[in-house]
Amino acid sequence: MLFVPTASSITAFRLIGARRANATEIKAYESSKPAPDLEDDLAPRPLDLSKGVRGKYYDRMQAGTNIILLAPDLLDTFPDSYSVNEALRSLKKIATRTSAPRLKTRKAAHS
Repeated sequence: MLFVPTASSITAFRLIGARRANATEIKAYESSKPAPDLEDDLAPRPLDLSKGVRGKYYDRMQAGTNIILLAPDLLDTFPDSYSVNEALRSLKKIATRTSAPRLKTRKAAHS
């Protein structure tokens, strides 16, 4: 049994059962077409921005989106928006608790 967490959600898991392939499955696998070369698909393509309009979607984005870019060193700790939101909620609780008004203490007069 193989236990695989899915990339879309840390709370979702997929269980995969494994067994030996039978003769029919081996023959079908061996006679199938080889996988296409993926390197060509992943090669960077030139991007033509000559017809782009600066700020075209700016107002729409400001109205309904909060985009925050994480530094690369934080990606291991915060792999998705759920983990970022949970950390911020915890920080907010701590900040709310510690920002309660405190009594002012008077300094003793020096003699």
